[in-house]
Amino acid sequence: MPLAPASPPARRPQSWRRRLLLAAFGCAVGLFLCEGGARVLAFARQQRARSDWQRLEQPREHPRDAATLGDMVRISDDPRIVYELQPGACVVFEGQECRINALGFRGPEWPARERTPGSLRILGLGDSVMFGWGVREQDCFLRVLERDLAQAQGGRRVEVLNTGVPGYNTAMEVAAYERLSSQWQPDIVLVDYVGNDACLPNLIAGESPWADWRHSYFLDLLRIALGRHSKRVIDPLQPAPWGGEGFESDPDRVPQQYRDMVGEPGVAKALRRLRDLSVERHFHLLVASHHGVPDFVQRICADLGVPLVLNLPSVAAYLHQRGKTEADYRQSDLVISATDAHPTAVAHQRYAATLADFLRTSGWLEQ
Repeated sequence: MPLAPASPPARRPQSWRRRLLLAAFGCAVGLFLCEGGARVLAFARQQRARSDWQRLEQPREHPRDAATLGDMVRISDDPRIVYELQPGACVVFEGQECRINALGFRGPEWPARERTPGSLRILGLGDSVMFGWGVREQDCFLRVLERDLAQAQGGRRVEVLNTGVPGYNTAMEVAAYERLSSQWQPDIVLVDYVGNDACLPNLIAGESPWADWRHSYFLDLLRIALGRHSKRVIDPLQPAPWGGEGFESDPDRVPQQYRDMVGEPGVAKALRRLRDLSVERHFHLLVASHHGVPDFVQRICADLGVPLVLNLPSVAAYLHQRGKTEADYRQSDLVISATDAHPTAVAHQRYAATLADFLRTSGWLEQ
């Protein structure tokens, strides 16, 4: 009797599902390891930032040449001011000599707190532009304004006090005013607004939520690799204070204690506080910019009834006289370089002239 042909081996049911599950498990393990590695990187960056920040608490010598901003600052005892320039520092910063006076501001020592009868006192609140990034102290727009007003006022004593500190935002500037105001009693307070004044400066060591599994650090790294996001997404803020170039304006990405200091709400809150103090303490308040401001700043100033002076028309006229347009601004002699948009001495001079023109027609200079 012939043998029946052998039956083919039975196929294991659902083997494709098993292979799919194994592949999915392998992918999950791989992603878990990648996420873990990204978090180790975030933790290491956070520890390095903390170490740099702690260096600010230790006495240290200032390098005479090629100093960084981190070499010139110390931690402030006011948590809303955060950091301040070190009194007595004398360094070369951005190619220019920078002397910090006994109060912790660039420039000569301030006059006596007691006002000379009939004098005019202007207090400037600002950051790197007002500080005079990359220009001589005597070329800063506030110093030029002081000379122009003194000449126009026919011998009247004019005192213009510069509190500009690189990196400060509007909230930090107002906090600095509140610490100074009771002592110096200005007639006019000038707030210089620049593009990063709604941001938290990168001289703050953020708390990276590296143990928060609701956020993917590996996805951040992929976005960076694809050019979809800046590198600052690895942790909330750049390493402070010697490295990094990013500034953060998203309240959800800054440490909790600073969230009311950033974004449009942070600027509005700070300027509203300063406007209220101007009424209470009887000084004139002015917001100005060496170039232009975002639309929301214009809205805030209009809502608060605070004058806003923009130097943009002067910039446009200067470029037009030389056959250029505003698109040529970054390649003009109004900025330090194509990669550094801080104003040059030429731009500071024009900005001072714009401010002087406004003050002469404001009625605020009348004794």
